Amino acid sequence: MTAPHPPARGEGELTQVSLSSLEHYAYCARQAGLILLEQTWTDDAATVRGTLLHQRVDTPGNHGRGTVRTLHALPVWHDDHGLTGVCDTVELHADPSGATEDRNPKSAEGAVAMMVVAVALRGD
Repeated sequence: MTAPHPPARGEGELTQVSLSSLEHYAYCARQAGLILLEQTWTDDAATVRGTLLHQRVDTPGNHGRGTVRTLHALPVWHDDHGLTGVCDTVELHADPSGATEDRNPKSAEGAVAMMVVAVALRGD
């Protein structure tokens, strides 16, 4: 992964796609359309609660415990694939095998799989 850079003169500009947009689409194409295209989505009690609970991971920072370092609000991108996003929480372990977990029991399997693929791309 390299730092984001503008396309060289003469190259076509690659459209950047946010990982959250892909996750919304994988979960529910209609919901993604309401949020991303029509901008008509309104929060209900469940989404407001989720936003409040999510504030801790939306605040950039890091801390360590034992041999594990935890990073919050980590920006990620892949220039070749045109992907951008922010990882809520990334744990760095002494064993670099890597794993991801979504703690939302209502997440659709496809949306979670989309995020696992995005995490895997970080190794390209």
